[in-house]
Amino acid sequence: MFGLSSSACCPAIDLMERMLDLDPDTRITAEQALSHEYLRQYADPSDEPTAEPLDQSYEEKEYDVPHWKSTATFIVDSNNNDKICLLI
Repeated sequence: MFGLSSSACCPAIDLMERMLDLDPDTRITAEQALSHEYLRQYADPSDEPTAEPLDQSYEEKEYDVPHWKSTATFIVDSNNNDKICLLI
């Protein structure tokens, strides 16, 4: 995996590997991460909000490259316009 410090403990490495999973279907959720062994001492289930899973159905869409490029350009342009408006 990655070059980690020799002081990194097994639960920390396990949590990091689960959080960095590229497959959203198998990646650990925020709720699961907060109850993970490595973070358990900091967890307060009575004070941890939950949310509906993010809709990632777009991941399964079969669009051609020009469509994805135009979508990405639109998002970048929209974000840049927001930043410009904030600066004015």
